[in-house]
Amino acid sequence: MRLAFAFLVVAPDSNGDGRQEASRLVRAVGQDFAASVWAGGGAVDHVAAIVAGLDTGYGYDYTLACSTATVDIVQPTTANPAHVGEPEAAERFLVWLEVVGQAPGLTQCARPGLAA
Repeated sequence: MRLAFAFLVVAPDSNGDGRQEASRLVRAVGQDFAASVWAGGGAVDHVAAIVAGLDTGYGYDYTLACSTATVDIVQPTTANPAHVGEPEAAERFLVWLEVVGQAPGLTQCARPGLAA
């Protein structure tokens, strides 16, 4: 059984033009799918998830949940900086992150002005 997944995150208007912006789109094919959204201190207005059976019609269960996490940069640091070459032709570099927070529960995600 193969399923197609699409996950879209919509953020509030960030540039004052009155339109909301799609801030993230993730697509995948398989039996299981998981995605995380880091708002970076901002807000998320809507989340849309689409699932379609590719081989045959299929029922599925899904869970959307919220949690708060802390993200710390482990490497590079000011004491141990990343060297990426010349600014005009910078290379890629690896960033190690530590993400700490509670596991998302099956709780309602509250937006400002809405009851939880």
